[in-house]
Amino acid sequence: MWILVCCWWIPVALLTGVNDPGRAPYLLGLFPVLTLIYVGFLRLTVIVDCDEVLLAYTFGWPRRRIDRGRVISAVPERIPLWYGWGIRRTPKGWMWNVWGRDAVRVTLTEREFLIGTDDPEGLAAALRVS
Repeated sequence: MWILVCCWWIPVALLTGVNDPGRAPYLLGLFPVLTLIYVGFLRLTVIVDCDEVLLAYTFGWPRRRIDRGRVISAVPERIPLWYGWGIRRTPKGWMWNVWGRDAVRVTLTEREFLIGTDDPEGLAAALRVS
């Protein structure tokens, strides 16, 4: 599926090259860069241990560490579709999400944070265990 999403750029570059042949190589040169960015955000890994919560995308960057001592609560939540995906600011705080609408709202000592997941109940339970 991700190949289809990435490959839309090739016809755009070729069709643009018909009108302006000098631009096509530049546009085709962007294809590997855009593909790498896309692949870099395909998977979000969440590791919960006794000291911290680690969030990391496909290549290990961007990543975020959250001290477990700052976690006050973790509640499974269904987020609205318009919150989108990726790393973004929402009305409920920062959100890290790859796909879907399931998330865990983590209340930290100073703010809230959303973590997208396929298993919101499991992640919330892991975060609540001290």
